[in-house]
Amino acid sequence: MSSLSLSLDYLRREVSDFLAWGRTYLTLSNDQQGRVDSVIESGLRQFYFPMPISGETTAHEWSFLTPQASVTLEAGTNTYDAPVDFGGLVGRMTYAEDTGRVSVVQTSEYIIRNRYQHEGQSGIASLVAVLPKKELATSKQGFQFVFWPKPNAADVLTYRYVVQPNKLTQDTHYPYGGMVHAETILQSCLDVAEARLNDEQGVQHQRFLQRLAASIAHDRRLASPGRMGKRGQVGNEDSPSYRTRLVTYTPR
Repeated sequence: MSSLSLSLDYLRREVSDFLAWGRTYLTLSNDQQGRVDSVIESGLRQFYFPMPISGETTAHEWSFLTPQASVTLEAGTNTYDAPVDFGGLVGRMTYAEDTGRVSVVQTSEYIIRNRYQHEGQSGIASLVAVLPKKELATSKQGFQFVFWPKPNAADVLTYRYVVQPNKLTQDTHYPYGGMVHAETILQSCLDVAEARLNDEQGVQHQRFLQRLAASIAHDRRLASPGRMGKRGQVGNEDSPSYRTRLVTYTPR
């Protein structure tokens, strides 16, 4: 990890200093510490899931918030818990390369239910629905995968998903994004601090928007260095428009 990476201690120091409370978080009152931490949490949420930047209609999805994971299927079981930080599937689930099987496509819960009602067989899973679990009073709401048909043998599916990050703590005190997005994360927190201090958006908000645009441009270059879609987004390999953008070359 880079020595220039952003940490919770650094954010606390900078936000406290911006609010004119000094640069030593531990000397603040409990109320002041709570306010500093609240600003940081809002700043992180604003950075992780930003508003669309100027000229665009959809928000950017960070490549570093879409890790790879896997789920192990068991014969006779069609429902499995998603990761605790799961926030949505990215693309399709896939079997191992040497199986020759088609990928698993996400669909609605109704389609899955209808298939079981009218077909109901077991076999090689080809469809999956993501369902919210019933929220418990002692924990945040989670999600589960429901497959059709019901697997008839053990298998492993690999997929990518959108992370729902947790707040920073002394045990996990580095935010997602790393050093390259450190200034954008800091600026997002200062933007929130300024809005709460003055009850309006000012110069820190404009600086955040500038940093956000720069971070998004960097993330798009990193995610798709040689193949860019509309507005720099990675193309969808399942769409016809994606396939028509590819150019092949056959040596003579």
